[in-house]
Amino acid sequence: MIGKGQYAHADGACFGGDGPAWSNRTLHQIINKLCAGVTDAVCLDLHTGAGPYGHTQLAAFGGEDSELARARTAFGPALTANARDTAPDDAAGTTAVPTGSLLHSLPGIAPHTRFTRVTVKCGVGDARSAFDALGADHWLQLYGDPDSILGQRIKLELRELFNPPDADWWDLALLRSLQCFRRGIGALAAIPSADGEAEPRAAQTALPAAIPAEPRTSASRPSEVPPTVLIRDLRKSFGPLQVLKGIDLTARQGDVISLIGASGSGKSTALRCINLLETPDAGRIEINGELIKMKRLPNGTATPADRHQVDRIRASVGMVFQSFNLWSHLTVLENVIEAPISVLKMPRREAIEQALALLDKVGLADKRDHYPSKLSGGQQQRAAIARTLAMRPKLMLFDEPTSALDPELVGEVLRVIRRLVEEGNTMLLVTHEMRFAREVSDRILFLHSGAVEEEGPPDELFDNPKSERTRHFLKHHF
Repeated sequence: MIGKGQYAHADGACFGGDGPAWSNRTLHQIINKLCAGVTDAVCLDLHTGAGPYGHTQLAAFGGEDSELARARTAFGPALTANARDTAPDDAAGTTAVPTGSLLHSLPGIAPHTRFTRVTVKCGVGDARSAFDALGADHWLQLYGDPDSILGQRIKLELRELFNPPDADWWDLALLRSLQCFRRGIGALAAIPSADGEAEPRAAQTALPAAIPAEPRTSASRPSEVPPTVLIRDLRKSFGPLQVLKGIDLTARQGDVISLIGASGSGKSTALRCINLLETPDAGRIEINGELIKMKRLPNGTATPADRHQVDRIRASVGMVFQSFNLWSHLTVLENVIEAPISVLKMPRREAIEQALALLDKVGLADKRDHYPSKLSGGQQQRAAIARTLAMRPKLMLFDEPTSALDPELVGEVLRVIRRLVEEGNTMLLVTHEMRFAREVSDRILFLHSGAVEEEGPPDELFDNPKSERTRHFLKHHF
């Protein structure tokens, strides 16, 4: 019923109606008009749904092998089959086989057009949450009062489930959707024309592969230059739990600052607030001298006042996470070039040249055409670092980049980070690798229970800690 609806009980869940709705008829008219005289079309069905949060799943519609082959050629081998005649236990198919969608009706609307139909589903979480939210909304329509407090809460929960109020999720969904459009257009451009030749692609101009880093010297970090990042009284709570209790931090060009402390001390939350992956409740954040503007909503929570400012600033702040977050259906090279092309509007040729130079820097030049599933954890993390560098960030945030790695793979990632330090990159590093933090950092911040317990130069903090809490932590971790 979830996959194909039902038409027997008007008051039941997933009732499909008793005839075409106005929107359905209008879409049919538009498609019929657009496809007049069109021999080939790629149709993308973009929607949210149950699945890993922020992860985009691609599936091809249609039962013809040729259509599935075309889709996989355009969108990569990670695309799954979603055909009506694919058995649920088929490894190439899906466990739920939806029917009756607009994609299914396309061949009947425009029979002279050869369609390549693909669904692009941006995951919002587990299926149980989706079923519960849809069930509550169904109950509300039949028996409840949509204008009541309970009704408004049900509507809000449903909306926020399928349209998460999370800027990071929006960015991922937009980036992946634009990527799919570009791949679909590329597939159409590659179809031979009447004379048997594919449409030529526009010529692109080669530009320098990367901006050389400044040497790591104190002279390159004059105090009169605005700090790369300035944080004052940063605060963040999750419900009754106060995670950050007034963090101050300043990093100038070329600084490397490590945040250490026990799990739950607020280190990762501090980084995520700097990049606005988490919205701070209070405090001041300046990136390259620019204050991030915030505003208060009627319910008292804070939110960015200018989404365009956030997007622009984020483009200059790179973040490497504990998990590698590589797109599984793209090769290593495609992972690295995706954001520069989509976000920075970098010409493809320039993006590829830059990516090859970065992959060589992180020791992955020979893995450019491999998919992430064929790489070790250390190699995936190095690919993630190359992808971050491809955006030419002015500030790099590392959130425990080695915590998900087997011990024998940690060294290869630390060697890459050490090289970035030597090249003069500005970095904030959350890590449990105490010896490494001491080697590469200009300053260490020890966080305890959401506050900076102690900070100072590495030698001073490690050799002569002033706080008893710092001494206790280092005794057990260094």
